[in-house]
Amino acid sequence: MTRRSKILVIAATAATFALTACGSSSDDASAPETVTQVVTQTPDAAPAIEQADAAVPSTSEAPPVVDLTIPGGLEGMNGQLAYERLTSEGFTGVNPTSVDPSRAMPVLYNNWTVTSVEPAPGTAVPSDSTIILNMTKE
Repeated sequence: MTRRSKILVIAATAATFALTACGSSSDDASAPETVTQVVTQTPDAAPAIEQADAAVPSTSEAPPVVDLTIPGGLEGMNGQLAYERLTSEGFTGVNPTSVDPSRAMPVLYNNWTVTSVEPAPGTAVPSDSTIILNMTKE
């Protein structure tokens, strides 16, 4: 046997030994079992596609526009409470604004005080009118 043949026999023996040592045997219960499953699915028919009706009206409708009277007693009131009072009475266009030149606009209305209301209290206006709450932060 040539030297090259001996090396090949030794290499093959070593490879066989390594594979035998690492491979699983049927007697070894702790070795994990590999399961391969092939699933084939054939659709019965093309699914029916339903068209959405583009003319379906929205479920959230705007409240009807009615004439409301601007309540009195808002001047001097906490900005948040005045805002909540107007919106709870049905006004949808309440717009808090700042009368302070150093402050651009009210963010947290509860830190502000109402100085005046436009239109004036007692005025009847449509509920979707813009109601301006002029406020200051003191």
